[in-house]
Amino acid sequence: MSTILGVSRYSMATAARETGVHVATVWRWYLRGVRGRRLTTVMIGGRRYVLAHDLEEFLAAGNARRRRHTDPA
Repeated sequence: MSTILGVSRYSMATAARETGVHVATVWRWYLRGVRGRRLTTVMIGGRRYVLAHDLEEFLAAGNARRRRHTDPA
């Protein structure tokens, strides 16, 4: 993980490793999204990065939605 101006960031490949998915999946989250929610990224020096808090928020939103659909009511 790298930092820029005190904010932690991941390359797309590192974000994939950290979340246990293929790098193409992270790119798909950015380009097309999942269930109407897209992963926010930033471009720095011609390379695309995911800010750590954006990745955490994206994953938490997906997990919250999943829990709502699987919990018995």
